[in-house]
Amino acid sequence: MELEDTGYVYGCRVHDMVLDLVRSLSSEEKFAAIFDRFAVHGRNVDPQLLNMGLAKAREFTPPEVYLGIWITHIDELPKEVGDLKFLQTLNLSGTGMQQLPECVGMLKQLLCLRINDSIAVPAGLIGSLTSLQELKIWPVDDVSTRQFVKELGKLRELRIIRCTIHVMDESMERDLLESLANLHKIRTLCILGSALARGITGEEARFVPPQRLGQLCLECFRFSGLPAWIISSLLLSLTHLDVTVHVVQEQDMETLGRLPELCYLKLNSDHTRLVSIRKQATNDLRRCFRKLRFFLAPSSFVRFDLHGCKRDPSMAHSTMMPSLEALVFSVHVRFLKDMDMQPGFGNLIGFEKVASASLQRVTATIQCEDATAEEVEEVKAALARAADLHPNRPTLRTEMENEHKML
Repeated sequence: MELEDTGYVYGCRVHDMVLDLVRSLSSEEKFAAIFDRFAVHGRNVDPQLLNMGLAKAREFTPPEVYLGIWITHIDELPKEVGDLKFLQTLNLSGTGMQQLPECVGMLKQLLCLRINDSIAVPAGLIGSLTSLQELKIWPVDDVSTRQFVKELGKLRELRIIRCTIHVMDESMERDLLESLANLHKIRTLCILGSALARGITGEEARFVPPQRLGQLCLECFRFSGLPAWIISSLLLSLTHLDVTVHVVQEQDMETLGRLPELCYLKLNSDHTRLVSIRKQATNDLRRCFRKLRFFLAPSSFVRFDLHGCKRDPSMAHSTMMPSLEALVFSVHVRFLKDMDMQPGFGNLIGFEKVASASLQRVTATIQCEDATAEEVEEVKAALARAADLHPNRPTLRTEMENEHKML
């Protein structure tokens, strides 16, 4: 089962009869026991937990993450949780807790910790959990964020990290870069948040990606250009990439197109209004984004340029982005007009030329600033024609921005 328009697999669906069998066998083998409900009130523990031997529990998960119909707010954890020496998973997402107790720092065999954005974490606690392989955390304020950024580098066993970090200054940015450089086993690296306006240079962004890195989202950084380590020879397993750069070069699109397993690409750019994907920039079209299903360029216009293609034009549909399902881009009307890309915007759209067998959805944001109403309508019509001409007739959604700034 996948999250829509991302390709993230979050679970597998099985038949109810198979699920019943799994639960039965799991209980018989003492692998896991699933309760419909249990409660911890003050110092009184539900008898179900006592009967199964709480001291040998390997996982403690509040019931709302099994089941999202009823929300059970857990205000605090009993300090006895620190006695669960063999605890491997602690999932506190969606709870009403305000503070992670110090006793969690005693869980030295903890492999997975998930907490939500309302829970404050004591200083030094995360850095002491050096066995962690998965971490989901949202530091609640600037002080705890700075502390977490420095502690992160101690978690050298991490395979998965999902967190939100708002980088406040160059000192925090530098500490975060240093910590990430220590995560040699990371496979999913997803850091949401905000970045400094300045662009990180290649010298500052030195990073050797682990061989099995599969998902990379770095909203916390802005790079001057595409980092030099984003190349197919180093990122053989990369399926998801979300990166922000000031300037996108044509060579960058060739580089990204060669990533063999890339499924999802979100390419943000502050200063690049036009991202051109040309046949001339790719020696072999069959290697151009061959597994890409979702392409998002929310700030740039994406133009597919097949001029000079020596192959049969009908073959181009199946060779450039052959798996593309969803396309997101912006159309800066005034910018395109100023570049003399006339007559008519219809020659610019280009998505009708790719992914004939799979394209399902196109979302275009029309930037109206400094354009006339007539020019904006012309772009809308060109988009509609492109969707209509596409063999797959994808669903087209257009959004307008800065209409109040039209000429």
